[in-house]
This record gives sequence, structure tokens and C-alpha cells, in this order.
Amino acid sequence: MSRWSAETLRIALAPGEAALLRTRGTPTSRVLAAGERDAASLLPLLDEALADPDWHGRRVEVVLSQHFVRHVLTPPPDKALSRAEEATC
Repeated sequence: MSRWSAETLRIALAPGEAALLRTRGTPTSRVLAAGERDAASLLPLLDEALADPDWHGRRVEVVLSQHFVRHVLTPPPDKALSRAEEATC
């Protein structure tokens, strides 16, 4: 399979659960539930699920819950930035 047309695997991480979804071809999904709400509890579940060859060889997109993201406000820089640099700040 060409990498240009490679199937995308989307992994969504939320407190206490992860979901795997591929949409091209036959849609397939799997939901993994952990006993804890922290990100570390999801790692063994993802490790086991991704060991399955059905999920190999695909481009991966990861979607994180706001719970796992730290938002930080920073002062504006002293110099002019390109549009791409502004988007990352």
C-alpha cells in the first residue's frame, strides 16, 4: 500500500478510556477502558491493542482530551513572527 493512500488510525485519549478508529475500507473501532483516570493507566491497554497486526502499517492521528493538556498563556514576543510561528504560540 502506498503511504500516500495509507489508512489513518485515529487514537482518542480521554480520562479512563481510549478509542481506536479506522475509517477507510471497513470501519473498525475499539474502546479501551481503564480503572484509573490518568494517562499512565492507558499505556498498557494501548500497548496490548496495538500489538494486534490489524492496527499496523497505518498513519496515526492522536486526539487528546483537554484533561491531558496543559494550557499556558505567554506574553507576546518582542519581534514580529510569521503567521506559522504565531499559530504555534
